[in-house]
Amino acid sequence: MDYKRRLKQKEYSQKYREEHKEEHKIYAKKYREEHKEEYKMYDKKYREEHKEDIKRQQKKYREEHKEEHKIYDKKYREKHKEDIKEYVKKYNKEHKEDIKRQQKEYYKKNRDRILKLKKQYYLDNKESQKNSIKTRN
Repeated sequence: MDYKRRLKQKEYSQKYREEHKEEHKIYAKKYREEHKEEYKMYDKKYREEHKEDIKRQQKKYREEHKEEHKIYDKKYREKHKEDIKEYVKKYNKEHKEDIKRQQKEYYKKNRDRILKLKKQYYLDNKESQKNSIKTRN
């Protein structure tokens, strides 16, 4: 008996929700607009209080969806290839001095490692040239 009554109530509430769906959307939108500032304050306060949890959740999400994002990024880059090239050119023009400064700082900081890599590259290249000459003869 009790089960049937709850089932009827559930059916009625579902039916009511479906009938008044649009009205509720309008009301909810209006309510959000009226209380926009309160939501902002709450969101800001919440983010400050749960900063570490949010970071942990974001990190976990990134790890779980790593492959999907790689695929999406690849598709996005292919689709917007020209726009990206244009943006990069524009950015490089506007930030020329900053980029040069950063490159100098990076070189100063990693000078030994860079020289080591260059030397290794040169030696590898030289070796491969010798091998190619041997194979030709």
